[in-house]
Amino acid sequence: MTPKTMNTWLRKNGGYASGDLFVWASINPLGFIFQGWITTTQAKYKFYAGLHVILNVNNGGHYVLMTSFLGDAFNVNDPGYFRSTYSANEVKEAAYYVHSKITYFKNHVLNI
Repeated sequence: MTPKTMNTWLRKNGGYASGDLFVWASINPLGFIFQGWITTTQAKYKFYAGLHVILNVNNGGHYVLMTSFLGDAFNVNDPGYFRSTYSANEVKEAAYYVHSKITYFKNHVLNI
């Protein structure tokens, strides 16, 4: 699933409230289960453990998928702003998910 197809799916399946407010439980049917809010330090540990981490950036107005990190720089997928990196200071909060159909092992994802 690409960010574009994900956004289309969210629009058709109740993924947004009031036009642009993300409904966290809306992706449960896709197998993703919201686990909670975490700090940027915790985001690094969760990512290293192989979990999916979403970062809230741009003063809380935008969400991006974390793809890696180096020090206090988070590498992301961000097709909305065409950026590939945000600093820890630019991250307002983070959230993480597990996927009910994927096994995680030290930052490697094994499909089952």
